[in-house]
Amino acid sequence: MKLKGFSYKERNWQLTGIDFTILNLIVGKSTAGKSKTLRSLYNVANIIKGCIEKDYDNVEALLEFEDDDATIEFSFKIVDGIVINENLTKNGDVVISRNDEITLLYNEQIQPPIDKLVVNVRVDEKEYPLIYKLSVWANALEFIGFNKIDDSWKNGRLVKMLNTISDAQKQSISDTLAEVLDYDINEIKIEDKAIFKIVSVKEKGIDGYLPVETLSTGLFRTLTILVYMEYLRTKNNNGTILIDDFCEGLDYNHSTKLGKEIYRLCDEMDIQLITASNDSFLMDVVPLKYWNILIRNGNVVESYNQSKNYGMFEEFMYTGLSNFDLLASNFIYNYTTQKQ
Repeated sequence: MKLKGFSYKERNWQLTGIDFTILNLIVGKSTAGKSKTLRSLYNVANIIKGCIEKDYDNVEALLEFEDDDATIEFSFKIVDGIVINENLTKNGDVVISRNDEITLLYNEQIQPPIDKLVVNVRVDEKEYPLIYKLSVWANALEFIGFNKIDDSWKNGRLVKMLNTISDAQKQSISDTLAEVLDYDINEIKIEDKAIFKIVSVKEKGIDGYLPVETLSTGLFRTLTILVYMEYLRTKNNNGTILIDDFCEGLDYNHSTKLGKEIYRLCDEMDIQLITASNDSFLMDVVPLKYWNILIRNGNVVESYNQSKNYGMFEEFMYTGLSNFDLLASNFIYNYTTQKQ
């Protein structure tokens, strides 16, 4: 089940609607709402998992999924931690219909807790397979802030992931670092140090092993992302990954090569990838068909993409400009102004 569309509204902020494919790059000028969009989607997944906070104030969301040949839509509204409405349909057929007076599940009246969604309390693979699928999607969704991969990852979470994957996978990561990404790393291993374990790497031309604490920030974040991908492969997690600030802080060579590699891996593993970035190097290697450009007008954010704004993207392709210029120039403003 893959996410095809997302709309979201809370007090003082609204995303009117964004479309997704299997691979996605969200771009936009500063304060356009890139990180906010990813975090809102992550919060919605947490709500579906049952994490409804009492201080939620006028949260509304609409999710549209594609599941084989079926279209699934799920929406809800929560005010002050209380569910006001909730709807779930499959190909237009109503599964859940809920308002402040009555709740129907497959046309039978039920009485769920006022502070819980039906999809929180009726997760049963046999009896309610559609609700179960929605729960599986939410639980499989992962969020990473590329610029937040820091010391807290180094010998805790990273050790756990490396312990999960095979030696062959570790060697594959080393090979990718050396042969694809131009880092002189030959080996990755976990070393026992008294009462704790550390992650070390073998670098070409240097005797002994280097603890990851000594690596550059860019190399450490790159290594961690690659380990994370192999960890997901081991878990057979082909859900959705959200990566914020992707490749930001890397130089041209490493940004473009890491971007291409992660997009390739997600395509190979059937993982839906939704990244957000202001990295100009990354933008120039990610095809425009995967782009969503966010433009904010006051507290309302609108998305432009090739699917619903084909004419604009087609006209830009004839300019001969780089992908980044679509965002950096006045092209979008001039185009939309002329069409008004």
